[in-house]
Amino acid sequence: MGKLKLFSPDVGLARSSEGELEVPDSMIEQFEKQSKFLGKGMTAHVITFDRRFGESEVASDVLGDRYVEVALKVFDSNSKDILNWPTQEADIQQKAERRGVRTPKVFGIVENSSGQQAIAMERIRGYSLEDIVGENMIHSGQIKLPADFTWDGFWAEAELMIKRLHEKREDDSDIPAPIYHRDIKLGNLMIDLTNGRPVIIDFGLSGQVYTEEDDPYLYNPPYGPTRAFVQDEVGLTSAKNIFSNYLVGGQSI
Repeated sequence: MGKLKLFSPDVGLARSSEGELEVPDSMIEQFEKQSKFLGKGMTAHVITFDRRFGESEVASDVLGDRYVEVALKVFDSNSKDILNWPTQEADIQQKAERRGVRTPKVFGIVENSSGQQAIAMERIRGYSLEDIVGENMIHSGQIKLPADFTWDGFWAEAELMIKRLHEKREDDSDIPAPIYHRDIKLGNLMIDLTNGRPVIIDFGLSGQVYTEEDDPYLYNPPYGPTRAFVQDEVGLTSAKNIFSNYLVGGQSI
């Protein structure tokens, strides 16, 4: 038997065991078979479902009438490149949401009997900027944006979300330390086509820094060389410049 751990978006995963249910491995395998592939990274792949998560009998008692489409970020348990394991990543992602950062809502962790884990989260109805550029979606008319949408407004809100991540929240004892995404790029910035808002995804390299002496963009593992990350503001500026060149040039990059 595997486990399906579902949590309220208002409760940190690291602090709660509510909603843990045993589910047969066949159910998890069925998720994979019925799923649609969305993308793959260095340490995980993302799948989604045409059905709505709330219709699952296993989940209905926990989610109630909240019908939402779900995506699973399935981790490669053999990967040596994982920095944040599912519970760590999901916990930081929830903290980011509570700071007013638009990111997929986390519902919980799915784990099968062999130990493979996945983060169950909201599926965003939209595309990453990397997909938009790579498939030339804007100039080919593949997507339709809201009537009042502007790219200036999109980037302004993205910048505001980065600032919210970096705030030291003294008024909230649960999440006072700044959050650093450390992997801001076209592929981790989505546009929600229902409202035109930016969405920050993939907190796999993110972290919180609790002392001013620590460099948030350097990671010193117990074994191996120091790892350096791109500053969030630099990553956002680079993504904005690349995307702006695409909009002007009219061709995929």
